[in-house]
Order: sequence, then structure tokens, then C-alpha cells
Amino acid sequence: MRTTIIRCALTLLFCQTVITSWAEGDEYIINEDFSELTKNGAVQHNYKGWYLSNGCLSGSNVEESNKALRIEDYSNNTVTGWAMSPYFGYTGDAYLTLSYARGNNTGTSTIEIKLTEGVVFDNNTNLYYLTVKDGNPKETFKTISLKIHNATESTRFRIMEGALGNTFVIDDVKVTKIPEVSINEASDNSTTITTNNTKMVTVNTTRTLTSGIWNTLCLPFDVTMKDLVLALGENQSIQLRTYTDYANNIMTFGEVTSVPAGTPFLIKLNTTVENPTFHAVTISDTPAQTVTHGDVSFKGTYSPVDLSTDGTNLFLTTRNTLASPASVKNTMNGLRAYIVVPQGFDPTNARIMMDDGETTAISALAPSTETSPKATYNLKGQRVENARRGLYVVNGKLTLVK
Repeated sequence: MRTTIIRCALTLLFCQTVITSWAEGDEYIINEDFSELTKNGAVQHNYKGWYLSNGCLSGSNVEESNKALRIEDYSNNTVTGWAMSPYFGYTGDAYLTLSYARGNNTGTSTIEIKLTEGVVFDNNTNLYYLTVKDGNPKETFKTISLKIHNATESTRFRIMEGALGNTFVIDDVKVTKIPEVSINEASDNSTTITTNNTKMVTVNTTRTLTSGIWNTLCLPFDVTMKDLVLALGENQSIQLRTYTDYANNIMTFGEVTSVPAGTPFLIKLNTTVENPTFHAVTISDTPAQTVTHGDVSFKGTYSPVDLSTDGTNLFLTTRNTLASPASVKNTMNGLRAYIVVPQGFDPTNARIMMDDGETTAISALAPSTETSPKATYNLKGQRVENARRGLYVVNGKLTLVK
């Protein structure tokens, strides 16, 4: 892994140095050598890209290392010290990693870390408060790694004391760019998933989630409500359900707030989202799962799959109904799930139910003459979801819709 070190002349102005030619996974250490800092906190001292206030001292009193920075009060203990990082110099997601310890004080310290440019941490805010309850300059530093989402080239962060009378020491501060990968509903995603197994990545998907209906979804990484808010927007009304039971011809889906990698689930939104990006998630090569209760299964898939046309495979349509694919156009795109029922399954009175009693329009499990959602086209060869009057190609046949 290449390490790039910021160097900047001493100046009273903010350092404008920007890192260029970032590769995925590159990192740079932004306090490579604090040992050369003025021990008494020189006014507006700027060193290797950092902008430091009074109260920033060399960590020469830290026994583990002389490459650390101590931030404390100054001006007769009436003002807290702070340090501003260099510009990040890239666009995307990253880790901010640093080691920390309590300074000379014996009480609890609070470290405030603030991002600029409207960029957010994993908590959906630009502020992170780190409580230092134990550890001191004579003990081993602790390390924390924070996810940063949607950084820009001009993003920086500030580290400051949370209160007067406290002191803390930081060391080994670095920013690591998180790689980006893409998974496409119309492609075989197995190589991408296997290659990136256990890696923290930002995932760009090609998949539309339609508002007002239950969409099926299956993803090769754990999904939390926090991940979904970052990917889909804070103003979304997000509902999640996983398959929990089958009895008396009823499939029951229960409400959840997180879903493990590979587990198929249902999701409903109030606004349609095209091609969402999931930030800083860990890819898992766990195969897409089949969840079975009784003799009915809910089966996920990461890549396109040919559904059986014998009545044992059912898919969820964009009209919130279930259908069995016809003998043509029976390929379902990936990042979805479908229902598997046994041969000779009697669909009479069968339905899907949410654990809150909602059945929506998903009530008939009966096989139909519908195909997959790609089966209806206009005469220009364009896919049509809701055909109006005119000639269309339906299930491979020219059809007049009156």
C-alpha cells in the first residue's frame, strides 16, 4: 500500500496542499512526525499540512512515541486547543483512523472530531464525540476507526477538546480511501463478490427500487437501517420484512431493522430510487440464501436466474402481485428473490401476509399466464410496465390491447 505524506511550508494561512492520483485503498499518514513541533505551542503553527492552534504541543512526554500531538487548554485555561487536518484530496468514502490517550488530567476527557463540507460519519452527522475514560500517556494508546461518507477534495476534519481542563494525545492519524465496486442486476456478479470477500467497499448497484410496492432484494453484505438511510435518503419511509413462517397457505413476513448478507428480504419505500450506492459495507461471499418454512421457500439470487415455468417458481411483479413465468422470457434479474413451491401446489386461498396484518395486493399465489416483468414490449422494442391501447408484444406474441 502506498503512503503519501503531506508537506507544507510554515504559514499563517490554511495549507492548500491536495493529495493527487489516489488509488483505491491508498492511505496517507497526516501526522507523520509530531516530534518536530514547537513544544510550547507556537502561534498558528502549520506543519506538514496541519493547521494547529495554540495549545497544540509536541507529545514528547508520551513514553510510547515522540511522534504524537497533545492538545490542551491555553490562554490561562480559557480556550481549548484544536488541530485542523490537511485537505483529503479525493472524492468518495474513507476510514479515519487514529490512536488516542488521555493527557495529564486524571478525569474523563471528550474529544470532538468535526468534518467540514457537509460530509458525515457513519452516524449521519458531521460530529463524533470520543470519550476517553481510561489510558494515560504511560499506557498503551487505543485506536478507533471511523467511516466517512461522500468526502470531497476539500474535506478536512478538526480535532478539539470537548471541555476546558482536559488534555488528550493523538497519534497515528491516517485517512484510507475505501474502494468502490459495482454489482449489476443484469450481470453475473459472482467474480466481483468472490474477489472482494471480507473487504470494506462502497457498492454501486444497478437496481431500481419502486415506491409503494414490496420489492424483493438480496445483497452480498449485511444491511442495517443506517446503511439504507445513507443509500436511499433520509426522507424515505423504509419498511423491511423477512420470511418468518408458512402455515395454512399463508407466508408471513416479519419486520426487521437489519438483514444478514445473502438473506432475501422485502423492502418498501415511499420514493422510487434508481441505482442506490451502499457506503462502506463489507462484502461477503456467503451464497444467496434460501429461507424455507414448511414446503414453501423464499430464494435469493445475486445474478440473473432462469425461473422454472412448471408452476414451482413465482416472482413478485411491479403490480404487487405474484405470477408464474411463461415459457418465454423467464429470466429474472439478480439482486432479487423469488418463491419456490412444491409440484402440484394448490394455490387456492394462499396469500402473503406481513406480521402487522397487512396483505397489500399480494394475495394470490396462483400461477398465471404472466411472464417476468420484461415480457411486454411496444412495437419499438421498449419494455412497457402498464400497457395502454395499441399493439404490443406480450409473451412473444403480437397482442392488441383495447
